[in-house]
Amino acid sequence: MYKILQEKMSGVGGEAIDFARSLVETPSLSLAEERVADLVERKMQALGYAKVFRDDYGNVVGLLAGMHSAPTVLLNSHMDTVSASEGASTAPAVQDEQRLYGLGAADCKGGLAAQVFAGALLKRCLLPLKGNFILAATTAEKNGLSIGLRGLLAHTLPELGLKPDFAILGEPTGLGLYYGHDGWMEVDVRLEGITPFAAKDALGLIMHNMAPAQSSQREMLRVLASDHTHMAHQNAVSLRVAKRIGEEEDSQTALTQVQARVPRAAEAAGSRVAVG
Repeated sequence: MYKILQEKMSGVGGEAIDFARSLVETPSLSLAEERVADLVERKMQALGYAKVFRDDYGNVVGLLAGMHSAPTVLLNSHMDTVSASEGASTAPAVQDEQRLYGLGAADCKGGLAAQVFAGALLKRCLLPLKGNFILAATTAEKNGLSIGLRGLLAHTLPELGLKPDFAILGEPTGLGLYYGHDGWMEVDVRLEGITPFAAKDALGLIMHNMAPAQSSQREMLRVLASDHTHMAHQNAVSLRVAKRIGEEEDSQTALTQVQARVPRAAEAAGSRVAVG
């Protein structure tokens, strides 16, 4: 299979680079991705994706149907970029023998171009897919909201009867393949028994003790936000704790970790804990 893909790729390498360059040359700040979306939509149609459409969130979605309903693989890259930094080159794209430079070249238009052509290669190989292939070029990631991806997963794909079993992001990793995580959960924690005068110091100690130790990102457990001001008269502190869900974990095992670690951190500050 890999050899077939290599042979097919040899004929489209230049086209893929040209497409990546056209993406980089086209401005696409968050919530203003329409021109890049047009390029992606037209390219997927030209490459023969079975279905290409724009959803209600501005995402461009391309589908290749498999012989079975599962597994379903989602390839995702965002189309938007940040604003150019002060003093940065005004050239929309610069290319040498090895690299393509420009706003969004690495994050994440180069990855998007590669993913668009990944689907095309699968189609050109004429080998039947066991499951479904989804390519989604999504909106509004760089503004910190991930509006496009959230809408895609919550509404667009479920309405098509599709649920990804695996997802591959086009984010820059130096061409390495890295494991992300299997989910993310946030838990509200109420710490009781902290006097108003000691609340701030106790909160600092708890957050320090909650800092992740020398562990992998999969096991990361950290405090996202806190609020002690409006609860001071109740001798309580409210925390929001985040946990990445790793392989072979579920929400209950992750909650067990929170319930085990937060009380230890709270006890050092002289408080009781309730996890909700």
